[in-house]
Amino acid sequence: MQRRLSAILAADVVGYSRLMGKDEVGTLNRLKALRFGLVEPAINSLGGRVVKVMGDGLLAEFASVVQAVQCALDIQKAVLEQEAGVPEESRILLRIGVNSGDIIGEGADIYGDGVNVAARLESLAGPGEVFISGNVHTEVVDRLKVPFKHLGPQKLKNISRPITVWRWAQDDGPSMRAVPEQAAGPASGVELVHRPAVLFLPFEALSHSDEDKLLASGLCEDIRTTLSCWRSFPVVGPEALGGSKGDIQHLAASVEAAYAVTGSVRRAGTRARVTARLIEAASGRELWSQTFDGSLEDVFGFQDEISRQIVSQVEPEISQAAAGRIPVVRPKDLATWELLAKAVQVEMSGGDGYGSREANEQQQLLVREAIAHDPLLSEAWARLARCYFRDFLLGWAGDTREALAKGLDASARAVELDPRNSIAHSSRSQLVLFGKHNPEGGFEHAREAVRLNPSNVMGHYMMGCALVYCGEPARAYDHYAAVLRLNPAFPNKGALYCDQMMCQALVGNLGEAVQFAHRTMDAAPNYLRGLQRCVSVLAHAGKVEEAKAVLLRIEEMGCAFSEAYVRETYPFRRPEDFDFLIDGLRLAGWTG
Repeated sequence: MQRRLSAILAADVVGYSRLMGKDEVGTLNRLKALRFGLVEPAINSLGGRVVKVMGDGLLAEFASVVQAVQCALDIQKAVLEQEAGVPEESRILLRIGVNSGDIIGEGADIYGDGVNVAARLESLAGPGEVFISGNVHTEVVDRLKVPFKHLGPQKLKNISRPITVWRWAQDDGPSMRAVPEQAAGPASGVELVHRPAVLFLPFEALSHSDEDKLLASGLCEDIRTTLSCWRSFPVVGPEALGGSKGDIQHLAASVEAAYAVTGSVRRAGTRARVTARLIEAASGRELWSQTFDGSLEDVFGFQDEISRQIVSQVEPEISQAAAGRIPVVRPKDLATWELLAKAVQVEMSGGDGYGSREANEQQQLLVREAIAHDPLLSEAWARLARCYFRDFLLGWAGDTREALAKGLDASARAVELDPRNSIAHSSRSQLVLFGKHNPEGGFEHAREAVRLNPSNVMGHYMMGCALVYCGEPARAYDHYAAVLRLNPAFPNKGALYCDQMMCQALVGNLGEAVQFAHRTMDAAPNYLRGLQRCVSVLAHAGKVEEAKAVLLRIEEMGCAFSEAYVRETYPFRRPEDFDFLIDGLRLAGWTG
């Protein structure tokens, strides 16, 4: 046996079992081609050696830390490019961890703490990502001009001390290749929500007719969406106010917005006058005001011009020619637009969380009619998919499997019709993650939804959900925090608090997790899936009696559950995350 300092690269294939189950022979042939045609040549060219190959995983040793990290980056970039044209459910993606430390060499094999940490870093990484330890980052930060994101100290399984972790991900990944990073605007994703926000208030209808109220509501929502697509600052909607009333300065301050947009709509026959105003929240000063007159047939032109003018005031350095705006596909006529506007109204008035069964049925009727008017409208298909998802998840359909199949078909159709539609991707993410138990596929669609519209609350929420089940709770937590930044009155707070609880628990912060468990139970005392996870977290935190009391409450609700149910409905990719949930339940006396 020989001790030495080495850099260790650990890699494995994401979703290996799923790929093998789908096409065993084809997957093996593609993996061999990947290994011998790309991975091993990259390792050899940078002075490394392959130590061993374990089914879906590989371990390599390097004398140079810099060359080990460079190799990891080269492999990921090449694989992402190679797989970009492959259907998402068939893509071969890798996760890689790199560590440097003391190892023990015995023959051709290696052992020791340095190897164990590399393997744990690899298990933390997401599809297409490279995770490196703090000591590796110190070695490469001035030698490789590559941005790594600091994730802080992380508790790794079977490693006694916290390990500082840094993450690299190619933002222009397989599902993002159409829009280069430099065209994405000054900020995107989680980073964007920390910039000064714009609060979008409802436009006032200057008459009391139902038609004018619908026009004002729909126009306001569409201008807000168009404004979000400029990707320059977070846009906060009126739902974030939770029904609060007051002057604009007070309302903007309550959601930490630097600006507020408000306006009015007056309709006269087939023509309309729209007045929009931009207010500086701190002073109450009106920065800009303009009136737009025109035919209702040109209502979409209003939306574009108003959003363009607001952007020029809030971000004056963004020229109209160079702004990183994602184009928006419009309905083909006003009738279709009004049907979708009515569906949005019904959804917003349907109650907390997923709303009511009656509201969901009413939305389906409106969206189906919109599709009859315009079968090629992506947003209509995305909204129909969400209706089917609620039928499936909440058991509102007579045949939940049929509802799921319809939801998957509708969400796929939405993305196919308009790959640039953020709503379509967030809807598809939800169906793929929970309907197909495919966290990697859900992650890609959620990430694309946030890229297309960083102010999409549902996109951020689904990004968090997908990352938790992919085994990245630290990154997931950032997106859950973004949800509350964009909408402090997020309607399904019980589920959100529960998801934040699991993020904290899975990185070892049990004290914080217990606080979120109490918030979950206060906000949603009858939320079964939340209560299940609260039992586990409380037990792990040593609050076994409290955990037993919550478990008893679940049984009294008539909602006893089995291990088969847990395995079917919690699609964790990392075995240790699933074990955490099960072990905590067992600690509380669960016998399912």
